[in-house]
Amino acid sequence: MARRLEASNLIGKKAEVLKSTNKMYVGFVGKIIFESEKTIVLENLQGERKTFLKSALILIKVDSEEIVCTELFARTFERIRGNA
Repeated sequence: MARRLEASNLIGKKAEVLKSTNKMYVGFVGKIIFESEKTIVLENLQGERKTFLKSALILIKVDSEEIVCTELFARTFERIRGNA
């Protein structure tokens, strides 16, 4: 069961794409190196970077917890302040 996102910074955390509207994204694992209001950038161990639209990601796994990506439609500082 996926949890609701708590106000936190995801940058630097390991993530895996579990569900996506684009099947090519599923299974990609990497560290979150950038997050904006509409995108997340992951970098894998080989240095390959992929930019994902948050609208295309349905479910990601961060630090062994599943996160519903609709909870990410705000910038990090807006989630922390509670303005999202």
